[in-house]
Amino acid sequence: MTIILSAAGFWLKTGAHTGFSKNRVEMEKVDPITQIEYVDYEERFIMGVEYLAVGCVAGVGLFGLSFFFGRTRS
Repeated sequence: MTIILSAAGFWLKTGAHTGFSKNRVEMEKVDPITQIEYVDYEERFIMGVEYLAVGCVAGVGLFGLSFFFGRTRS
């Protein structure tokens, strides 16, 4: 459960992007002299939904695997 909550928390913290991960973010800016709008890119990581899915699959997989290595009864 901790792995799933950690993955969801990190996904929410980095922007909760519902597409694939991004390394650059588009920033629309306006040239102060000509007043022309242009797109500039900022180097920033936004975690996509594939990392969230991997975190959830890992959490569920480890939870299922824990049933095979349970305590031994004496």
